[in-house]
Amino acid sequence: MEIKNGQLSRQNRFSMFLAFLVVIIMLAAVAYNGIGLYGRLRDNRSRKEQLLQEIRQEEERAEQIETYRKFTKTDEFVEQIARERLGLVREGELIFREAGGQ
Repeated sequence: MEIKNGQLSRQNRFSMFLAFLVVIIMLAAVAYNGIGLYGRLRDNRSRKEQLLQEIRQEEERAEQIETYRKFTKTDEFVEQIARERLGLVREGELIFREAGGQ
């Protein structure tokens, strides 16, 4: 089989063009997916910061609850509740009420 120089060169150029086209298409696909992944990464970082902030708030809330739990076991708390809800007073204390009040 005899191939002329012109045909070989033309086939060679066409093969190179197809290979170049395939490489360009693959690069475009990788770039497109990379852009999508970068967007997801940015969203995930933002979500992570939001969750870390919520964790800090919940830890502060847990500390407040623990402090209140300890306070509820003190005599001061019992006295406060007795005064507020039951209207109890210490011996010798004077109670002043507004006129028209209960």
